[in-house]
Amino acid sequence: TPVALTGAFAKLLSVEPSDREAFAPVLRESIELLELSDSDVSEAFDASRPSVERWRNGDSAPSPAVRRLVLRDLAERVAKFIDAGRQGAAANR
Repeated sequence: TPVALTGAFAKLLSVEPSDREAFAPVLRESIELLELSDSDVSEAFDASRPSVERWRNGDSAPSPAVRRLVLRDLAERVAKFIDAGRQGAAANR
């Protein structure tokens, strides 16, 4: 839903890459909203699927530099999704 996407976008922008504990819930929510698989995420960030699963579950986290890249990429994906929804809504008026 647009509200969920907007909330996810705000969370992605608010998480500090140094905040390891906040990373997993935001990653998990973003993956679910964007309907990404662990394979999609692992390919995008050159990480193994088991690593991505551990990130998602909060069992481990990538380095702060990689977290920054992941958060930025997911924010861009969510923003594109939101923009596409707005364009679709405008076209339906």
